Amino acid sequence: MKSGFFIWMLIFYLLGNIYIFWRIWQMLPFHNLTSKIVYIFCALLLCSSLFMGMFLSARNVLPMSLNSALYQIGSTWIIIFLYLLMFILLRDIILIFIPRYIRNNGNFHAITGFISLGFALLLLIYGHINYLHKKHIEINISSEKLTTEKLKIVAISDLHLGYNIGNNELAKWIKIINNQNPDIILIAGDIIDNNVEILEKRNTSDILRQLHSKYGVYACFGNHDYFGGDLRRNEKFITDSDITLLADTTMQVAGISITGRADRSDRRRKPLKELVATSDTSKFSILLDHQPYNLNQAVENGIDLQISGHTHRGQIFPINLLTDRMYELSHGYMQRHSTHFYVSSGIGIWGGKFRIGSQSEYIVINLNHPN
Repeated sequence: MKSGFFIWMLIFYLLGNIYIFWRIWQMLPFHNLTSKIVYIFCALLLCSSLFMGMFLSARNVLPMSLNSALYQIGSTWIIIFLYLLMFILLRDIILIFIPRYIRNNGNFHAITGFISLGFALLLLIYGHINYLHKKHIEINISSEKLTTEKLKIVAISDLHLGYNIGNNELAKWIKIINNQNPDIILIAGDIIDNNVEILEKRNTSDILRQLHSKYGVYACFGNHDYFGGDLRRNEKFITDSDITLLADTTMQVAGISITGRADRSDRRRKPLKELVATSDTSKFSILLDHQPYNLNQAVENGIDLQISGHTHRGQIFPINLLTDRMYELSHGYMQRHSTHFYVSSGIGIWGGKFRIGSQSEYIVINLNHPN
């Protein structure tokens, strides 16, 4: 079923690209053969760069910098492709209802075409600016289980460090997080995007070690953290970054219990019931579980706070509408009985750096003992 879905998506992508580039071809005034050849070359590069980058990087055929460039171009183009397709298709539908004598005007098609491209460009510019602005989300939770008067936790998810997100951007995030003076930092998975080798070459661990909190940094695995074919190598990168990895394990920290689950994609992961069987139920408990499925399990097992990520809330419209349908909670805060939930849309991103209908965020959780 997955392979069939992938084939249909690939057909849609190829046909969509043909449609976009053919329409743009009709708008542009090509004056010579050279300009046409350059246009065709650029079109082929944009369509195939993501697939070339992923395929060649897995075989170490090209230099890392070239793989990175192909991956960035290709993953950015996918977002641009979607919005060009939407606006050009909308323009063509509207043209059906325009009188023929107007449509037959020589410049009409070119003018309306450039207007549709302009709207797409403006929306993409907004989406990029929105991505760069990290939203501060604050939650206050009161519990008699706390042994201290208060704890400040900063939670993030979905860093996706790799070809698209490098050390300079990561350093900016760390500065934002450290400025909160957190007692604990929690990461709900997907630290690595798809290839840990580039992070090793960049010494990204040196940047991650700059995260500062009173009681440490704790993380669970996300599905992307399994990519690259060498799980132990990925684990080593995370632990070398002074991040305590909780993979189906529980730790007692500052009078609270923190449990990190292996990702849902890991067939070896243990049931939550087994993980909390020996936990001290008198202590406030936090569960890090990357994918927000089966939320009732947290309620049934007495978890006080579950933090998840994974959904990105679709990253862009209209995919955010799909994730809202797919997940019981695709983004934000919810309380069910005595269990609190927060599903983060992520501080980072997969692919092109655009946020349209979603946000990049970090969450400040203030745990307070009622007086």
